[in-house]
Amino acid sequence: MHTLLLALLAACTDEPPAVAIDQTPRVEVVRVAAPPTVLERTLLSTLEPARDALLTPMRPGRVVRRAAEPGDRVGRGDAVLELDGREARASLAAAEAAVDEADALVEEARRQRDRVEALGDGAAPAQQDQAGVALARATAALAGAEAQRELARVNLEHMTLRAPFEGQVALLEPEVGESVAPGAGPVARVVDAAEGRVVVGLLEDEVRAADQEGARFEVRASGQTMAASLARLAPAADPRTLAWTAELRVAEPSVPPGTAVEVALSLPIVAAGGLVPPKALRDGHVWRVDADVVHRVPVQVVAEAREGLIVEGVAVGDTLVLYAADALREGQQVVRLEAP
Repeated sequence: MHTLLLALLAACTDEPPAVAIDQTPRVEVVRVAAPPTVLERTLLSTLEPARDALLTPMRPGRVVRRAAEPGDRVGRGDAVLELDGREARASLAAAEAAVDEADALVEEARRQRDRVEALGDGAAPAQQDQAGVALARATAALAGAEAQRELARVNLEHMTLRAPFEGQVALLEPEVGESVAPGAGPVARVVDAAEGRVVVGLLEDEVRAADQEGARFEVRASGQTMAASLARLAPAADPRTLAWTAELRVAEPSVPPGTAVEVALSLPIVAAGGLVPPKALRDGHVWRVDADVVHRVPVQVVAEAREGLIVEGVAVGDTLVLYAADALREGQQVVRLEAP
């Protein structure tokens, strides 16, 4: 009896056999796809004239003639606005008369000096000195009169506002009879509407591709598409926006200056890597799965596409952990779960 009780007690205290738990991490994986060969981007900007001049009066005066009207084509040097130049013309006439008078005095002083020199030793030293001083003074007076004449010519020229280049009058504010003055702001605007200018900000990947053969730029507005070319690129990125300022030129734009436009970029991509989802990238590396073993692989982002990130350091067809986790270790075995 005693023996039976001991046997029953031993049976009640026996523990069930341990069940082994698989600690292998389950990871969702994705395969590296082939990257696109062209990077498509659309930016917003405004079409501006390639050349734009604001005309400001250099002299005060009253408007006597509007030589052109907004929308008129003008050539380089053509008059746009004329001010009352009667006073300036009178000043120029007086300055020209002063030059003629000073020139006559120089000629008289030169003849007097020649007469003194013709006397040779018979001329007193004082006479020679006096003739030389008189000629020098007359010559200096002539130079001063000529400078005043040039100033009068400039002042008269400033009474007419002229187009600095061939283009179109975009603005002409004062009417005939109104007075204008320096410092009051521009009174006219001339633009070169034969060529348009569009400024956009490019990111680093766009800058790398912009100079590649095959890069295309288009400007779109009002249902029209205009070809554009890259004219200028800033040497460095703006520290605030981290973008490079790029200037595009549009030949003979079909929309007027000031129009809001879309800028379509079609930039070739040259990359030796593949296309991966952003979730697979963590701190500049991805986890590649080879035969159910993970390896930490550093990568470099070449460009951002609509479909994902274009990176170098992996190959098309590689298997990557979709949600990169810090808990993974180099050489660790995992169980792959294909992403839906």
